[in-house]
Amino acid sequence: MPVPTSVSEFLDLTQRSGVVDEGRLTNYIQQLRAANAIPIEPNKLAGLMVRDGLLTYFQAEQLLMGKWKRFTIGRYKVLEKIGSGGMGQVFLCEHVMMRRRVAVKVLPTAKAEEESSLERFKREARAVASLDHLNIVRAYDLDQDGNLHFLVMEFVDGSNLQEIVKKTGPMSPIRACHYIYQSALGLQHAFDRAGLIHRDIKPGNILVDRTGVVKILDMGLARFFHDEDDLLTKKFDENVLGTADYLAPEQALDSHSVDIRADIYSLGATFYFMLTGNPPFVEGTVTQKLIWHQQKEPKPVTDYRNDVPAEILAILNKMLAKNPDERYQVPVEVAEALAPFVQMPIEPPPESEMPKLSPAATGILGGMPTPAPRVTVPPTPAPVQRPLTPAPVPRPPTPAPMPAMDPVRPPSPEPRTVISANASAIAPAPVVTVPQEEPVQVWSQITSDTARPNAVSDTAVNRPVYKPPSTMTKLTAADRAKIESFGKASKKRWFVIVGGILVAVVAVIAVSLTLSGAFGKKEKEPNRGPLPGAGTENAVPTTWTVDAAATPQGNTVQRVYQALAKAKSGDRILVKSDVRELFTMDWKRVRGISIEADSQATQPITWRLPAEFKSQKSMLDLSEADGVQIKGFIFDGENRADHGIYMAFACPGVIVEDVQFINCNKSAIMLSNVAGEPSRPMALKRLHVRGNGKTEAGITLFSRPKFTPELTQFVQIEDCIFEGTPAAVLVQGSADDVKIRDCRIFRGANGILVKASDGPVKAGLTLKSNTFHSLTGHAVYFDAMPASGPVNIEQNYFANCKSLVGAKDNRPVSHVTAKANARNAASAEGTTPIQTQVIEFKFPVLDPSNRREFLRYPKDAPLATATGGPFGSQ
Repeated sequence: MPVPTSVSEFLDLTQRSGVVDEGRLTNYIQQLRAANAIPIEPNKLAGLMVRDGLLTYFQAEQLLMGKWKRFTIGRYKVLEKIGSGGMGQVFLCEHVMMRRRVAVKVLPTAKAEEESSLERFKREARAVASLDHLNIVRAYDLDQDGNLHFLVMEFVDGSNLQEIVKKTGPMSPIRACHYIYQSALGLQHAFDRAGLIHRDIKPGNILVDRTGVVKILDMGLARFFHDEDDLLTKKFDENVLGTADYLAPEQALDSHSVDIRADIYSLGATFYFMLTGNPPFVEGTVTQKLIWHQQKEPKPVTDYRNDVPAEILAILNKMLAKNPDERYQVPVEVAEALAPFVQMPIEPPPESEMPKLSPAATGILGGMPTPAPRVTVPPTPAPVQRPLTPAPVPRPPTPAPMPAMDPVRPPSPEPRTVISANASAIAPAPVVTVPQEEPVQVWSQITSDTARPNAVSDTAVNRPVYKPPSTMTKLTAADRAKIESFGKASKKRWFVIVGGILVAVVAVIAVSLTLSGAFGKKEKEPNRGPLPGAGTENAVPTTWTVDAAATPQGNTVQRVYQALAKAKSGDRILVKSDVRELFTMDWKRVRGISIEADSQATQPITWRLPAEFKSQKSMLDLSEADGVQIKGFIFDGENRADHGIYMAFACPGVIVEDVQFINCNKSAIMLSNVAGEPSRPMALKRLHVRGNGKTEAGITLFSRPKFTPELTQFVQIEDCIFEGTPAAVLVQGSADDVKIRDCRIFRGANGILVKASDGPVKAGLTLKSNTFHSLTGHAVYFDAMPASGPVNIEQNYFANCKSLVGAKDNRPVSHVTAKANARNAASAEGTTPIQTQVIEFKFPVLDPSNRREFLRYPKDAPLATATGGPFGSQ
């Protein structure tokens, strides 16, 4: 159909295309007409409709080119074009019924007629479908619609490393380490599960989503290492597969016989690009680059910058070794080498690095009717004021593993414009323009460019400059008459439209209430009650079963990470077999989820590191989790893990309970600048921690004031047993509103140890109803004097302790208040005397394995009946 030259023609095309609900479109035009706000040019009206969430950029461009017939692919509605690859275009689509957003890769019709292209496209589908990992783009379906072959994949709302670096420059060393670490885990999974080699690892094939999770994509050149029958590339005589800038030396000689070490080289070349902003060899022809990868060393990173630690450079150089035998042999070895540099979480990418999709494609405006700003026509209610996209939640900067390596905080995201019916300042509508000449049909036109305004491909491509048609005219009387009668076909149709508007208004109110719960904080919220936003997608929680011996089907999977990938907020994961996993997780996606060991199992469920990891900082990272519950496991560090569980930053409502920790080299749980909320504290309950001779503390509360939150706050440690630890709880840095109560601390050095990190120490601690027994050091010891408090010590019992309250250089400690405590005669007062009674009592059970009776006493015992009692843990 010809390019529309008037608003009425454009509206007619829009109506015929079906991309906008007819009732919604009618309501929108009626309001524009009532406000005399209809522009005379079609491209300006298209811009308004893009701005107000009725059309996407892609839909508007196609309609302005007269294209209106092909806005669905099978069961999917096309929203935007988001990229192109060697095997086809990729579109952001939405399932017509389920409203789930997916990425759909379409094989061009011309290539579908080529046997090699079609077979490789199908092979890509097989490759991706064989994998299920957080760091690999997942495949959902392979289908055909007429002569269109398409692959339905997970939509990753993010940018690739090529786009990010080209836009903002080289990355900080720590940030680059995080992304390469995650990529290595994804490659290892592909190799372990399917013997799969990617063979085209490059910055453009590694995506980073808005939360900082890395996703490897484009398995189009991958091959199964053990699939002797997969001779497709040899059959069609393709000598070199891969991208010259990042190709391993041996891959240029024979891409069919390479192994996983070629991917490690390409990942190293990508690492080099992230640190320098350039591939290893910037200049030269393709042939020269292939030769240089075999014979020439790239320019040293130190010629570009001098802030990359020598340890990281050594890892990079080993990945880029010319001889495969001199590289890391499997990706997990790369992950192990990078592990010391990725222990602290990093900030998610700033919004300025992320793609800017149209409002209709973001999923925030959904399918709700959105009238134009400033237009109010009774009796249609005005829409509820809300932002196009939820404001990003500020995230604290991340401490680096070494003082000299603190990452640079990325720039703050640009403020977003709020569009509402009552807005005094309205965002200008984009002007959507088209080529003067009509292009060929969209599905058969495969180009290497992308519709993203901020996208950069691996090879620079000049996009055509779009110009508006020269035939634009002013709005005629006929046009006005047609618009005046738009949508007034019959009385019955008006009933349908009005009914649709009323339903939509209810939807607006319901969604607004949901969003207020999802992004607003409630003053008083029960510790285990509904979380903000939880249940909006998943009103009925689902129980996922993890059993390594079971056949995956329905809600049963074999790995915890597989359950997490499928779960939603509020779901429950029941683990029936031992866990040997290490994964990264965006916990904000599954707020309020619980991971529980099966209490009916014949043997305790044990959580360990994968066997291939010789050492690791932690076994499970819960940083920035919200309402997550871990229950019933034994975390066995096997003298390989420094910490059982690691947490950093805001973790409101997180609960770890009924968990045992053994063989952890430093501490069972490490909290780094962790804060809960007053009504939703971070809670550790009924833990049992045993030292292994290397352990530094049972629980470490670490904080540095340069990060946010500045101190450990709103943390509860309740009813825990600590045995054989140098310190049951190490407070290093400042803490406030930390409550330690009903705990039993046995046969260690110190009970509570307070040390400095950076700056003055605030010690806001409450120690109540704890039993300290057989300590060779102090029940409470201050290696650093608190500048402020208070330290409340109340109703504790001290037995056979060298000292109750001590301090460095035997100095008295201020900010300590104490009442109703008791001790036996073998426990000395210490340098800071506190109020105690001397009560001799012999506990009937000193076996920590008898949790119910260990260091407990009957209600008629002297510790319960003495003045000021009860004392200790009852």
